[in-house]
Amino acid sequence: MIRLKLILSNKIIGIGLIKLRIIGGANKGQNIITPENGKIRPTSNRVREAIFNILDARLDFGFSGLTVIDLFSGSGAFAFEALSRGAAQAISVDKDQSSIDLLRSNMTILNADKILTILKCDALNLPKPPAGLNQASIAFIDPPYHLSLVEPALSSLVLNQWLLGGALCVIEASIKDKVGWPINFCKLDSKQYGKTKIYLLQFEE
Repeated sequence: MIRLKLILSNKIIGIGLIKLRIIGGANKGQNIITPENGKIRPTSNRVREAIFNILDARLDFGFSGLTVIDLFSGSGAFAFEALSRGAAQAISVDKDQSSIDLLRSNMTILNADKILTILKCDALNLPKPPAGLNQASIAFIDPPYHLSLVEPALSSLVLNQWLLGGALCVIEASIKDKVGWPINFCKLDSKQYGKTKIYLLQFEE
């Protein structure tokens, strides 16, 4: 049995569940859950809000109608935030069974079973997109820190044809990590929030 703490707006208020909230869109204010089990490091509400503000500034029509893919998805916070803001489809990828179970629970909480696809697989060895899924306009890549997983994850997305030309890719990393990417990506922006660094890349076919 995993011991969990209850966090609402990132404040510990007792024993129970860690809760993150949807920041914008149709499900604004809705809580999603993630266990404090050492395997999942959820992005704080503050950093996630900053990321979506950066994306909103670059999207002419917001998230409406877009497909997004969320690698190392964990609780699915990035995918669920994008869906709340109007994305048509989201794909959450994780290889850990506890994360898959958590994604399914949050999918039920948010009634997202028709617009979220959950793939249990290694983000570094993705399959081709299953029938019925579009290529992604936005990719979120938030791997475990200090393991140099960003570049191979981006390569996997490209090799297996998950990205539209011009797709935006959001990378979350530790400020201590040296982050690289394949030559067919260019850096548009980077920001630091405490010990977290965010990179915004664009895929160039």
